[in-house]
Amino acid sequence: MSKLGFYAWIRENVRRAVLLGFSDAVEQLGSPNDGEDVSPQLLAVLRQPQALLATSEPPAPKTSAAPPGRKRLGQTLEQIQERAAKTENA
Repeated sequence: MSKLGFYAWIRENVRRAVLLGFSDAVEQLGSPNDGEDVSPQLLAVLRQPQALLATSEPPAPKTSAAPPGRKRLGQTLEQIQERAAKTENA
């Protein structure tokens, strides 16, 4: 299978998944009644995240230290600079 065929296959399946998801959402929320711009179910879904964002506190800043028991996969800038300084002095 060529790369182009593989990417076309992925693109087609993603397109289908998006269309099926959209179709499921329309079925679940329903279409607006005559005279309504937006269905009440859709308004409830759209208003929900705004209320959560307005009441939540800002996230705490992440620290650079790794959690206990977790191994770091890379080096910090300080470690790289220390190693470079050692090689220059040697």
